[in-house]
Amino acid sequence: MLYDFGRQTLSAILPAGSSALVKADTVTADSKETTCTGNVTIKGNLIVEGFSALNKGAKVLGGGDGAAMVVDGDVQAAGDVKAGDISLRRHKHGEVKRGDESSEHPSHDRRERIHWPQHDPAGAYPAIRARHPHDAAGNPHGRV
Repeated sequence: MLYDFGRQTLSAILPAGSSALVKADTVTADSKETTCTGNVTIKGNLIVEGFSALNKGAKVLGGGDGAAMVVDGDVQAAGDVKAGDISLRRHKHGEVKRGDESSEHPSHDRRERIHWPQHDPAGAYPAIRARHPHDAAGNPHGRV
């Protein structure tokens, strides 16, 4: 280890192929900024108490049962959002009626069903009145 009194820096430079281990109950790096120049693997939970910027993208892999990601709050996206092959921006609605007309029951095609309210255990779908799928009153998917 080397301490440079002029620059006030502490360095530990190990030969190529070496590794270092810090083992303690708690480790604190108290600095205005910390830079890691290689990949970082975290084998426990990651808790971030400030803003996170993922500048080149992110990928979330499911960890078993349940959702791969749960967001407690609003989600905002500048681009499109997709569920499987269904685009939020570019998907279309079939069989939407005008004014006070009621739409027919949806088909049992999974892609059409996701736009309808939850059905009861007997399989009945509630009737809805629809205007345009994204009407001016702000009713999502034309539900009134």
